[in-house]
This record gives sequence, C-alpha cells and structure tokens, in this order.
Amino acid sequence: MSSVPSNEEVRRSVSSYSDAGVSIEQGDEAVSRYAPIAKATYDENVISGIGGFASLYRLDQGKYKAPVLVSATDGVGTKLELARLAGRYDSVGYDLVAMVLDDLSCTGATPLFMLDYLSVGKLDPDVVEQLVAGIARAASECGCALIGGETAEHPGIMSKDGIDVAGFAVGVVERSEMWGSHRVVSGDALIALASPNARSNGFSLIRSVLATELTSDLLQVAWEGDSRSLIDALLEPSVLYTPTLADPEVRSGIHAAAHVTGGGLLANLARVIPAGQVALVDRHSWPIPQVFHVVKERGAIAWSEMDRVFNLGVGMVLVVAESARDETVSRLAELGVASFQIGSVAEARFEDEGVGARWNQEN
Repeated sequence: MSSVPSNEEVRRSVSSYSDAGVSIEQGDEAVSRYAPIAKATYDENVISGIGGFASLYRLDQGKYKAPVLVSATDGVGTKLELARLAGRYDSVGYDLVAMVLDDLSCTGATPLFMLDYLSVGKLDPDVVEQLVAGIARAASECGCALIGGETAEHPGIMSKDGIDVAGFAVGVVERSEMWGSHRVVSGDALIALASPNARSNGFSLIRSVLATELTSDLLQVAWEGDSRSLIDALLEPSVLYTPTLADPEVRSGIHAAAHVTGGGLLANLARVIPAGQVALVDRHSWPIPQVFHVVKERGAIAWSEMDRVFNLGVGMVLVVAESARDETVSRLAELGVASFQIGSVAEARFEDEGVGARWNQEN
C-alpha cells in the first residue's frame, strides 16, 4: 500500500515556480513570438511598444468635433474546444476579432486599438503564436492596432490543455454620426449580411449534437454537399463585417446595425428598434446554410430553439433609410458582400408592445 506524501515532502518537491506549473521561460518565448506579429498591426498613433505596463495610443482629436470613445469586449465561447481538438488556433483568433469589432462597429465607430487576454493551463508558445497571428490578421483587415495583451498560466485551475481567450477594443465615432435606435423610423429597410457559418455562437449545442462524429474522426467529410472535413467546416472563421461597415457608401444610409450573435436574429435586432416601432422580418427571404440543417436534423431540434441559438445565415442586419436601400444593396454587391432584404420597420401594434422584432405573419 502506497503512503500519502507528507506536507514536508510536498513542500520539498516544489522549490520553484516551474515546479508549481508556471514557466517564466515559456512566457518569455511566447512574448518574443507575439511582439513582431502585434507590431505589424501598429499605425502612426501607437506610441508605446511591447513590454510596458500599459499601452499608449494617440487620439487625433483634430479629426472630430465631438469624439465619443466606444468600447467592446467578447470571447469565442466553446468553439475553442474544437480548436483544441484540432490543435489549430489561428481561426479562433480571427473569430475573436470579429466578435469584438463587429459589436463595436454597430455604433458607427471606427476601431482604433485592441488588446487580448489568453488564459491557459500550461503555456505553449506555438499555441500563443497561432492565436495571435489570427488576431493580428483580422485586426489588420479592420485597420485596428493590436497594442497589447496578457497571457496567464493557471495550473491547478485549468487542465494542462485548457484555454480561454477574450478581446477588448476601443473605437471612436463623431457624436452626431452615431448609429442606434434613436435614428430608426418606420419604413426603414432591413438588409441582412450573410453568414455562411455559426460564427462563434451555439458551439456547445453543435458539439453536443455532433459528439459522436467529433470523437471518432475529425477528418471525415463534413456533410452532404460539403466536401471539406468536419473540423474544417466547423472551424471556418467568422465573416468580418467591420470593413464593410467602414465603407463610406454603405454607411451613408445606415440608421442602426445589429450584430447577430447569441440569442439569434430577432433578439439581437430588437436591441436597436425604438419603442413604438417593430422590425418585421420575412422568415423565408434568405437561404439557411447547410450546417444549421444538419444540426437541426441530427439533434431533432425545433426551429424555435434554432432561432434562439444560431444566426441561421444572417450575421449582421443593417437598418437603412428606405431612400438608401437600393444604393446600399448595389454597393454591397460591388464589394462582393452577400446581402438580402429581409423586411422593414413598421409602427408597432398593440400586440407588439415590448417585442422589438418579430416574424412577419403576412409572408
């Protein structure tokens, strides 16, 4: 029968930080890989380097009469578990930026800078490098500087291969040009920007429904009509809408924008509809990507539940002035952005009180 080690024996076996599960050397290695990737995203307003206690960014106030700073934070949820299974993290880094900056851009703001936070059970510089590379690539596409971050090793709290990530961003918008419910009026058009996948929402349900496939063969064909491997299809990164919302011709007619994440289309759209108005959505006005049909059928999930969990093919909704609808749709097509006209804003009826958005029963 083996004996239980005494407290004294345990103390003698842990005589350094690395013995306790934290490697300063691995942390230094991760920073050395992170630094050049992050610096590649810098613009002329970044006035600090890697290694300081805080990051510094100069706001060019001459460009604005009444600048408003806008902040946002988010993560990528349990999609990280698929990245862990595949040993591939660059795509979820890209997802992280989409989640954070697409939220921020819904105000009409221009992203300025972003920071990330990575928590792991055991630090692997290769994982950090992949993740930061994905973050930096997406941030660069949005004209946003990745100016800092934190990587924390949490032995004893997280499993050795456990990982979580979060992002934080700051942007700026001219106060008179902010988008939101205060601009929305009856007759405004609802223009949906397509999402070919689940972005970073609903993956706890996806993983549960596809548990057998995910534990047997990640490289099997995803599903009928998609020749990619299962893991490639599920890890496909989110579409970045921020660059589209920055286009002058697109933004000129926008009154409000809703990022469709957790909660589904109606719940998120309702967040930008003012009291006394209702967004009427034509349910069959856009195609639902195959991944959602697969999850619904294999999990025997009701459409009402699918509506509450997934974007179902709509990742962003623009609430646009009716007079600008055709020009906006035309410009989106020129940019190669798939879009659909999915409804309009109307005066709310008595039964619409507190609803904000609903399916149009007339379609």
